[in-house]
This record gives sequence, C-alpha cells and structure tokens, in this order.
Amino acid sequence: MNKDEILAKSRAENRNKDVYEQEVIKQASQKAVVVQMALATLFFAIQIIAYTILVFVMSGCYIYDLSVSSTIL
Repeated sequence: MNKDEILAKSRAENRNKDVYEQEVIKQASQKAVVVQMALATLFFAIQIIAYTILVFVMSGCYIYDLSVSSTIL
C-alpha cells in the first residue's frame, strides 16, 4: 500500500466525522461516568447513614416504651 491508498481509506472511514469532536465527546463521556459513579456512591452512603439513624431512634423509642409500660403494670 502506498501513501495515497492509506490516505484514501482513512478519508473513507472518517467521512462526515470530525476527529477532534469525537475525542472531546470521548473525554466528556469518561468524565461524566466518573461524576455519576461519585454521586451514586455519595447518595448511597447518605441513604445508609439516614436509615441507620432511623433504626437507632426507633429502637430507642421502642425500648423506652417497653420500660415505661412495664413500670405502670
């Protein structure tokens, strides 16, 4: 293959495509995935912490109700 054939094949493959634009879109997609994963991890951690706090509060209320009701009877 000579230089002209390689250049012709390259032009045929990249017809109506901007190489710079494709590279920018690729980098933006990679960064978007990282941000999405970070936000998903953050929201998951906040949800776990919130449910843990809720369990402790409700358990405390239940134990308190048990201790109050047992002294009345």
